[in-house]
Amino acid sequence: MNMNIKPFSLLLLANLLFAEQSHLQHLTVVCEDEDSLEDSTHLLTHTLSHESKGESLGEYLENSLGISNNSFGPAVGRPSYHGLDAKRLGITEGTHAINDLSSLSSDHAVGVVVRNQEEIHLLRTTEALLYGAYSGGIVQLLSNSNSDTLPKKNFSLRSTLEHGSNGAASIKSLHLEAKQDTIALYSDISTISSDNFRDGNNKLIQDSFSEAKEYRFVVGYQPTNTLTLKLFSNTLYKDYGIPNSSSEASKIDLQKKEFGAVAHIKEAFSNNKEVEISIKQSEYNHFELENNSKDGRFDQSMQSLSVKSDFVFDKSELTHHISFSKTNLEVCHAHGTCDTFDIAPRTEINDGESLKESVQNFSYAFAHTHPMPSTQTQTLLNALYYKLPLEYDELSFSIHHVNTNIKINANNIDESYLYTLVDGDFYDTYQNSSYSSSLSWWHLLNETYTSTLSLSSISRTPSSDELLFNGFHHATNSYNIGNRDLENEKSLQIELDLEASYEYGTFHFNSFYYHFNSYIYQSLIKDESNSALYDPFHNSIVYHTNQGEATLYGTGISHTIDIEHQEHTYTFDSSLNLLRGTLSNGENIPRMMPDNINLSFSHNFEHFKNSISVKAVHKARYLAQLETPTQAYLMTSLQTSYHNHYHEFNYSVWLKGENLNDTYATNHLSYLKASSPYPGRQIKFGAELTF
Repeated sequence: MNMNIKPFSLLLLANLLFAEQSHLQHLTVVCEDEDSLEDSTHLLTHTLSHESKGESLGEYLENSLGISNNSFGPAVGRPSYHGLDAKRLGITEGTHAINDLSSLSSDHAVGVVVRNQEEIHLLRTTEALLYGAYSGGIVQLLSNSNSDTLPKKNFSLRSTLEHGSNGAASIKSLHLEAKQDTIALYSDISTISSDNFRDGNNKLIQDSFSEAKEYRFVVGYQPTNTLTLKLFSNTLYKDYGIPNSSSEASKIDLQKKEFGAVAHIKEAFSNNKEVEISIKQSEYNHFELENNSKDGRFDQSMQSLSVKSDFVFDKSELTHHISFSKTNLEVCHAHGTCDTFDIAPRTEINDGESLKESVQNFSYAFAHTHPMPSTQTQTLLNALYYKLPLEYDELSFSIHHVNTNIKINANNIDESYLYTLVDGDFYDTYQNSSYSSSLSWWHLLNETYTSTLSLSSISRTPSSDELLFNGFHHATNSYNIGNRDLENEKSLQIELDLEASYEYGTFHFNSFYYHFNSYIYQSLIKDESNSALYDPFHNSIVYHTNQGEATLYGTGISHTIDIEHQEHTYTFDSSLNLLRGTLSNGENIPRMMPDNINLSFSHNFEHFKNSISVKAVHKARYLAQLETPTQAYLMTSLQTSYHNHYHEFNYSVWLKGENLNDTYATNHLSYLKASSPYPGRQIKFGAELTF
């Protein structure tokens, strides 16, 4: 589709001009709650569930300014902020890092059913440093187990059903809360399934199905106004296909079981507002199947302890967070034999002979064994966040320190492919530490406009897979080589936000510049003819983990107009995202979000709400080495809903249409853009009952 988004740019500019001509002088900025000036965005998951095109975390958040969805088929979607994804955008459940492998590879799903969460907080670097050193900030998921209160009502229930055509998800969800005096019970049960879909060219996309089931239970106890205890248990099952180009049917079966406890203690000592102590045990199991043969397996167990303390002084606030986690990871890649993790036999032959021979023949250490050794990663995090409100300003500062210790066990690696002869120190324990800091200045410019300037220095320690991975990856059909000599990934970041609140709506301008001194990335390896190099065992493209300088910069603009006329409310939303990422040698960083514009219009009248939205994505212009272009596209969505109540019951019904123009489109951020385009036209019908 050959499309130019300039007409949409003109519409957006007209929208902004309308804002400038509005009567701004009659309004004042009102701080409605204590979080409104924080360097974060708070979103209600229930609201997002009615707006999202799908059920992945990336789809829930992709309408937020600066965020895109790094999809790997409909079942997998991890958010990316300003082109920073995977290990540069953290995901936490409360104060704990989420236990999944979604940051290891883009075919691994985020280990949670998003609709079972209560809130999603998008934390920028200053506040995000409380929980991790991520240059893209943190997506914090909050459920009933994280709150310091019990339900207001003795009993409440919400039941949701949705079904759709052409691979749209069928959803059955039940949320329940019950309270008796000082004890409360919460439960969230969801089943989500979808069939293979057809794209905009009416082609059936094989292995695009998915199925997820999650059961979450929480018991709360509040003996006094200053003490709240929560015990929780979560179980997730998820099976989904990988619509890659392989002739073999590829799918992933995963399950996660976790339990833990959270204690909220208010005013424990002088100047203390609250102390939150939490502990969690989590087990994650992940099978990769080719024609129902278990060819790959990842098992990851995590134990973590977190203590977060909030203090209030005369004119300032201080938060301290300290946490410790221990993560054990085991990896198997062997055709049809990954039911169990086995210890590789050891004989009298010299360790690493085949690997040494590969280096002599190809200049790279190609191996035909499990892609990485077993590891145990221990992490100790210590962070401070300080906030000082002034008359027309607010200053916030954070500092973050982390110690990382990775113990390596190569008992699973075939003896002929050990690194012993290539690198004698390869399996030594890896120890590292890093410091990060961030400063933000919020300023009230006048009754309408506020500005926020953030300066950050972020240092991230390399992960175990970036250091140690060396092997074939089925889902992406690629061979990946890690780098044991990686240094901390360091970046200097500056970000400016300008926000306005006026009679008819809101306006937000964001501009950013990130410079990485030691950006970690995977680059294609070329052979002597300057073509892509293929590994000798699977004939797949080879990627090597490198490090160097990189720069990301861009701008985002969003604008909302709200007009009320008699009993009618009209809302017009628009946003524009521009992003560029380059390496020090002038080459482009791969899979950067193309320029895009989002426009939506909604009309509310009594019990009815109708909306239309259009997303226009520009052709991907800045391509990395051997990266294929992605064509521009335009998608249109419609939704109509009816809300009412009968006595104590509230009910809603809705009808949605996604990609109504049946456009063939691909996601430039996806490794599978050629084999897994977006679904074609989908129609969804849903109903919800709340008591």
